[in-house]
Amino acid sequence: MQQLGEREIGSILLEGGGRLSGAMLEQRLLDKLVLMIAPKIIGGGSAAPVNFNFEGFAKMNDAIMLDRLNVERFGPDICLTGYPMYQN
Repeated sequence: MQQLGEREIGSILLEGGGRLSGAMLEQRLLDKLVLMIAPKIIGGGSAAPVNFNFEGFAKMNDAIMLDRLNVERFGPDICLTGYPMYQN
């Protein structure tokens, strides 16, 4: 991220798995999230990867809230766009 900043690249599209997304969120490096949700329930502990795989929070009050939330539908899919509100 530092090298991108040195090259004056101020915006990137991150498309990865739960570990990469979780690490970026945990380090407060995400300023906008676009989440696609399909209306399908797979089930099972290892049936599908998680969106954000990181340590997480012990209390709901510590969770990262999304501000300026926008919800759109694309056919049966739902798109959530929001901006993380990080706590100090």
